[in-house]
Amino acid sequence: ETSSPRCGKPTLLDFVLMVTLAVLALALRWPAMHESLWIDELHTAWAISGGLGELPARCAIGNQSPVWFLLPWLSTRFFGLNEIALRLPSLLASVAVVPAIYCLTRWWSLSRAAALVAALLAVADHQFLTFATEARPYAWVQLVGVLQVIVFWRCLQSPSWITRLGWIGLTALLFYLHYTAILLVVGEILFVLVSLAVSSKALKYDGKMLAIDMLLLALMLTPTMGHLTDIAGRRDNWTQF
Repeated sequence: ETSSPRCGKPTLLDFVLMVTLAVLALALRWPAMHESLWIDELHTAWAISGGLGELPARCAIGNQSPVWFLLPWLSTRFFGLNEIALRLPSLLASVAVVPAIYCLTRWWSLSRAAALVAALLAVADHQFLTFATEARPYAWVQLVGVLQVIVFWRCLQSPSWITRLGWIGLTALLFYLHYTAILLVVGEILFVLVSLAVSSKALKYDGKMLAIDMLLLALMLTPTMGHLTDIAGRRDNWTQF
């Protein structure tokens, strides 16, 4: 069933709960912001320390796209090259993902209780807490992933060019944040194909739209092909770890 739920606009209580949850998330995450950097975070510090000119090459050494690294580069320009400034983008994303999860669950379930439970899990989950205080892209993958799912589901219900381009854009951003995040898109494509196989009228988003959107997405991801080929060429190195 993909008809639009009659959730209505968020109430004042919903806004109060989201703000409260965000403040609680910030309070739980802040103490770890001062801890020493570990090896992958040191790579982040090294990658941005050479300036924008050297950023792509240094990120490539770590098998990463430079897109996310622009955020800690910017934060360290304002607050200096230190642990808090390096981790600040991750902290902000990890706090923002809590109300995003609340909104998504509230929309899907129509239940304030379910939304509250889901958001509380994001507030206190070990992985969410870890990613919040790492100078790495994972907290942003979580946040953009939730936003991408929201737009994807909206696209299935009302596949206008705005929603479709929004989904394509967020999907490309998600991929450039971390290449492995493309697995989320694989799951979404399988969902569409299975739904259409069961019933051609199951979704307003049809196979022709999917093909066009996949072509546009592929064009947006084309610039990474050389880097992905280089990464694949070094795959044997990972067997040592």
